[in-house]
Amino acid sequence: MNTQQMERAIIATIVESALEQGYGVRHNDGEENTVTVYPINMDSHYLAATGGIKNDTQEMVAKILAEIHAADEEYLIIFDQANKKKIGSVYLFYGNDGHDVICDHTDNEIMTSILQNANALADTYCLADNM
Repeated sequence: MNTQQMERAIIATIVESALEQGYGVRHNDGEENTVTVYPINMDSHYLAATGGIKNDTQEMVAKILAEIHAADEEYLIIFDQANKKKIGSVYLFYGNDGHDVICDHTDNEIMTSILQNANALADTYCLADNM
C-alpha cells in the first residue's frame, strides 16, 4: 500500500466514524471550506433544506475523499449539526509515511472517540512499515 492509499484509508475512517457518531464533517484545504457532509440521521432542518434526501455514509466519505490532497496540509472540522457547534478539528499533513497523516487534533473525549479507529489503523500501518 502506498502513502496516499494509507492517508486516504485513515481519513475515510475518521469521516466514517464522525458520521456514524452523528457529527458533520467539513473539509478545509487551508484556504477555504470545500465540502461539508452530514450524518445519515439528519435533523428536520437539514432534510427540509435538501428536499428530504438522506445520504449514505460511504457516499459522504467519497465526497470528502474527492477533495483531499489539494494541498500539502488540510483540516477536517468536526461539528454538531444540531447546534452548529464545532467539536474539534484534525490537522492533516500529507507526503510523509502515510500512517502519520494525522499531524494534530483537538484533544477532547468526543474527538478521542472519533479518532480511535483511525489511530488503530495508523498504528497497524506503522507496524507493517517497520517490519
